[in-house]
Amino acid sequence: LPLTSAAAVAAYVTPLRIDQVNEACVVLYLSRSNQLLAERMLALGGVAGVLIDPKMVYREAVALPASGVIVCHTHPSGSLRPSDAAHDITRRLAEAGRLLDITLIDHLIVSYRGFYSFAEQGLLTPAKAQVPV
Repeated sequence: LPLTSAAAVAAYVTPLRIDQVNEACVVLYLSRSNQLLAERMLALGGVAGVLIDPKMVYREAVALPASGVIVCHTHPSGSLRPSDAAHDITRRLAEAGRLLDITLIDHLIVSYRGFYSFAEQGLLTPAKAQVPV
């Protein structure tokens, strides 16, 4: 199953998780050719938030081994607006992925109203070139 767009990811994840009363975080682990290797429910939160731990996200990615990850979390309220915490964890996930050479392909917020893609909004910037030491 190739997951080559945010819309394809949202279509895949939405039927599985949209009925959650609480926020949930699902991580999709992909091969270099964007083939789905595994799907994991990483965390189930409360009605107003879910804890996304980069160590938990990338532990599974290293074990598979996956070349990329897509992090999805639900907003049962229907809101598609990312919180400051969502922006912060996205930056942390992208940085951790760069250190491990595992691409954070996207972070999606999914609700019954649709989806919000950090990648489509240009909020996942490629790693800057490193100067050799």
